[in-house]
Amino acid sequence: MICYPGLIIQTNLTFIEDESWFQVFMLALFSMSELLGRFATKYLPAKATSRRGIIISSLLRSVCIYTSIMIGISHEPTYIFDADWFKILNTLFIGFGNGFLGTLLMIVGPYKVSNVESERAG
Repeated sequence: MICYPGLIIQTNLTFIEDESWFQVFMLALFSMSELLGRFATKYLPAKATSRRGIIISSLLRSVCIYTSIMIGISHEPTYIFDADWFKILNTLFIGFGNGFLGTLLMIVGPYKVSNVESERAG
């Protein structure tokens, strides 16, 4: 949530003329993908909850945050960062990653610390 929705909302989509509907659309898209990410943790393979799986998921989410910054500042190449499909796809990935990793870390966190700290970790 570092750059969302602040940077994403600074742009627009070519097929939505009204700025207020653009914001509603992007926030709804983010919320729906976040909800799907939360539910996706139910169907996790065992490898996804390993230390390596969590680190890989976090790194992929970091890439999405980087691309959000590039979208927000309209960086080159503009044919990618200003494209509607890329903005929508990036919002979907950030939302899914936010829901997925947030829930995953709440599930796995208490098992990774001592018994005294497990109540605070989860």
